Amino acid sequence: MTAYNRGRGVWPTLSVAQRIEHLQDFAYRMQEQRDEVVNILMWEIGKSYADSQKEFDLA
Repeated sequence: MTAYNRGRGVWPTLSVAQRIEHLQDFAYRMQEQRDEVVNILMWEIGKSYADSQKEFDLA
């Protein structure tokens, strides 16, 4: 909640371009973790390997 801080925190005071940059960085870092996330989906939810890959790649 401190990132928002009722509209006065870091996130709401960033420019749109800065927010986009942060989201792109997050997406890039998530892609680096693809194999780990796919394995977690398989083991925690009981999905097949192919279904887990599809779910991660849905975006």
